[in-house]
Amino acid sequence: MSAGSNKERLVEFLFTEWQRGKYADKLGNRMLVMTHGGYCHKLTSQNGRVIAEELTDLQCDHEEADTRILLHAKHASSSTEQVVIRSPDTDVAILACAFTHNIDANLLFAQAQNIACDTWISMLYLVPSEMICV
Repeated sequence: MSAGSNKERLVEFLFTEWQRGKYADKLGNRMLVMTHGGYCHKLTSQNGRVIAEELTDLQCDHEEADTRILLHAKHASSSTEQVVIRSPDTDVAILACAFTHNIDANLLFAQAQNIACDTWISMLYLVPSEMICV
């Protein structure tokens, strides 16, 4: 899907579709946070219905998902002790290293297919003018 407009239409379709009641059981007691355009919504299930709640604190105009992921990690860290970012993109790992001090949870970076390379970003130590991963 190389055309950006196709990606945007797919995400809008999924956002609309997943609000239908038939997905309430699939959601169960989980929460799905979905970003589409500049908006972000939380989808939850209540009494056989899917409830969409706008998350205004996660609205942004970041064009790249790399930085938007960190905004979501920061938001998630307010309600959990561990946040996992799963991405094959090393740019995301570098950004996670740079912004880990802004995230109030243990941060794990997991490459999509390579469990052996998972890294606890919060285990980084800043040494005079250089960063060392341990």
